[in-house]
Amino acid sequence: MLIVQSEREGFISCLPRSEVVCEIGVLSGEFSEKILNIVKPQTLHLIDPWKTMDTGNLNYDLSNQLPRDIFETYFNLVKEKFKQEISIGKVAIHREESHKVSKTFPERYFDWVLVDGNHSFKGVYQDLVDYYPLVKDDGFILSHDYADGYMSKRLNWGTFQATNKFIKEYNCYPVLMNLEDEFPTIVIAKSNGPHVSSLISNLISKFKIMMDIDTDLFFENNYFIKVFIYDKPKFVYCLYKGENNE
Repeated sequence: MLIVQSEREGFISCLPRSEVVCEIGVLSGEFSEKILNIVKPQTLHLIDPWKTMDTGNLNYDLSNQLPRDIFETYFNLVKEKFKQEISIGKVAIHREESHKVSKTFPERYFDWVLVDGNHSFKGVYQDLVDYYPLVKDDGFILSHDYADGYMSKRLNWGTFQATNKFIKEYNCYPVLMNLEDEFPTIVIAKSNGPHVSSLISNLISKFKIMMDIDTDLFFENNYFIKVFIYDKPKFVYCLYKGENNE
C-alpha cells in the first residue's frame, strides 16, 4: 500500500477512470465541486439526507448533529451551486439516506465511490457493504476520515474499524492512503489488475515522495503513522507499532 502526503484533491486525478462517480456525504458540496473540476465525470451522484440523525441510536455520529435549518441551508446551497450541471444531467442529487439510495442503482455502475457520510461504525460499514456491488470490478472505493485518533474518538467515529473489517471480509486491495492532517482517505480496489497498476503508475508520476508498506504488515501488526514537517515542504514519515491513542 502506498502512502502519500497529499490532500484528496491531489490524488483523485490519478484514478484511471472517473466517468460515473458517487459521493456519499456532501454537506456544502465543497469537495463535490473539486471532483467536478478535477476528474470531470460524465455523471456525479451526490447522496446526503441533509438531516439530523436520531441521537437515540447509540451508533450516531456526533459530527453530523447540526440544527435542521443549517442542513436546509447546505442543501439549498448545493442545489444552487450545481444548478447548471443538474439541468444537463451531469449532477444528480439524492436527498435520502445512502442505504435506501443504494437500492436504486444497478450493479457495477460506478467507477469509484467516496464514502464520507455517517461516520459511525455501523454507518460506514453499511455504506461499504451496500456500495461494493455497485462499483465496477475494476473500480475503487474511497473511505474518507480513516482515522483512529483523539478527535475521531471524541466524535464517536468508527470509520477506521469499519473499513478494516470490510477490507478483510471482502478480500479487497488497499492501494493508497493519503496523509491529510488527522483525517486521511484510504483507496480500496475491488480486485487486483491493470487498473491498480495504472493507478500506481499515475501516483509515481505525480508524487516524488511516497512510502510503500506491506499491507499485511500495516493491518496485522497494528502500525500507525505520524508525519513531522520540519521545513516545508520537507517532512519525515515515522511508523510506530501499537495503538495510536493520541
